Amino acid sequence: MIIAYIILIFSSITHKTIKIMKTKYSLVLLFLLAIQVAFAQNMNGIVQNHFNKVQARAEFNQSDKPEWKISDIVPSLNPEIQHVYLRQYYQGIEIDGAGYKLTVKNNQVTWEIDQFVKNVKSKVVATRGTLSPKNAILNVVKAHHLATPKLVNASRAIDGVMQFAESGITVDNEPIKVKPVYHLDKIKNKLRLAWKVSIYQSDGQHWWNENVDAISGKILSSEDWVISCHFGEDNTKHDAHNHDSFSLFNNTDTTMGPTEAFRAGSYNVYAMPTESPNHGGRSNVSNPDNALASPFGWHDTNGRSGAEFTTTRGNNVTAQDDSNGNNGTGFQPNGGAALNFNFPINLSQAPSSYRSAAITNLFYWNNIMHDVWYQYGFNESSGNFQENNYGRGGIGSDSVNADAQDGSGTNNANFATPPDGSNPRMQMFLFTNPTRDGDLDNVIIAHEYGHGISTRLVGGPSANRLGGSEQMGEGWSDWFGLMLTMRAGDTGTKRRGVGTFAIGEPTTGNGIRPTVYSTDRSINNTDYADVNTLVAPHGVGYGFATILWDMTWALIDEEGFSSNFYTGNGGNNIAMALVIEGLKNTANNPGYVSGRDGILQADQ
Repeated sequence: MIIAYIILIFSSITHKTIKIMKTKYSLVLLFLLAIQVAFAQNMNGIVQNHFNKVQARAEFNQSDKPEWKISDIVPSLNPEIQHVYLRQYYQGIEIDGAGYKLTVKNNQVTWEIDQFVKNVKSKVVATRGTLSPKNAILNVVKAHHLATPKLVNASRAIDGVMQFAESGITVDNEPIKVKPVYHLDKIKNKLRLAWKVSIYQSDGQHWWNENVDAISGKILSSEDWVISCHFGEDNTKHDAHNHDSFSLFNNTDTTMGPTEAFRAGSYNVYAMPTESPNHGGRSNVSNPDNALASPFGWHDTNGRSGAEFTTTRGNNVTAQDDSNGNNGTGFQPNGGAALNFNFPINLSQAPSSYRSAAITNLFYWNNIMHDVWYQYGFNESSGNFQENNYGRGGIGSDSVNADAQDGSGTNNANFATPPDGSNPRMQMFLFTNPTRDGDLDNVIIAHEYGHGISTRLVGGPSANRLGGSEQMGEGWSDWFGLMLTMRAGDTGTKRRGVGTFAIGEPTTGNGIRPTVYSTDRSINNTDYADVNTLVAPHGVGYGFATILWDMTWALIDEEGFSSNFYTGNGGNNIAMALVIEGLKNTANNPGYVSGRDGILQADQ
């Protein structure tokens, strides 16, 4: 039963968490960065020392020592801790998906997730291939019925990655990328040399990442970085397919350099925590940007005083009309020099009549997601979405491209998340019967953005390792949306449906999941045992979100609720901190147990 499953979490969390969260952390960003730099300088030595110790374990063949590189070093909310992510190699070629995660505290490894392949040498089938990288690309193109690409003037980057720009078949001329990897055949327990091919097809509906056998040309695995949320599907049938007294925050020191004078803007939106037009009216919100997360405001990109853009474009997101389905090269509303984004809306008219208001709402909520979750550890060094990282670590040039009223589909929304340093894309569609604009359903916006958070954090920001048949990405995303639309006076037993506005239901409707979210088991009776009968990924995600929702309300019942989503000290804030930190402790291609263990380790 889910209650028993939650007890496994709460037997540790409800008491340890309160103690831990009352320890004096400081979230002063400069201090965090200084700690990170100091750890990074000797991290290779710390990791090597760890492997020297584990080398004596029986599963390691002494003649087959693991070959590895550090791919990411990510900070924790606790400034004493760093999360270190490794990738495994054989003779300089990456073993795809083989990772090792270490938690390092005061130069000591305190937690590990070992997903390295053992006895590598005996499992390698071949070290030389016969298929060219261009032919590997053409095999992927053929498999997905794409147009023939132009494959000329390839450039080469680190790890042997070849990039073909101007191929003519990708979004915004995103380069087609191909690199050599070893693919683990789990059935035969063999490592096959392959080409990993990445193609973001021109309509934005799929971002294929596929391993192509470097000898036979056969596609060995297929992954899509575009996560589409097929609203209205039956989530209850089994899917037989194999899918590969102190405070949390230092409230007196939340700014860094820039002052309130740098920040400006007014937005007439369905403001946090309003879920949709059915849940409340619009309001004019002035200067909602957070000084810690967006120190130069929402319309900056150069890190100096004054907005670079007076449209819905800035450091964290560019929101724009895409009604013609050409991937967001369209209209952006203009707030003028005063950055006053106040546009009319009449829901009885066609969505095209209020596109400026819809785009403004999309811009606002993408920035809200950026700023709120920044407080809990989704920052630059953790792979968040910013054009300019202001010297705080991580890789920039990856703000969200958010397309409103996208004409390439209906009754859906999606989010494409490439590794750190490349721009993700959010596509929001219109819903039919009745006609509703997904850009006004804020749980759906938050849900889509949440896919980017979980994808960047699981396995490290450069890895993109959130997959598997028991993958909980949909669950984390539902939970992200529910958390920022909570209100004072809510109870755990309240019915919370996802997407009720978008699909034309009242606020009490069931939404797009098998049941509403509620701690009342007469309303939501989903058990952990039900995972075998829930469709992956949406139904399986719903099951995990039910667990997270029960956990959240147990913490609220003990510590209270805070309507300050940024720096409050309620049980909801504790849950938010634990889930973000927990994602950093979650294994590649995780299941429910790994997600649970990540949260328990975060609590430790």
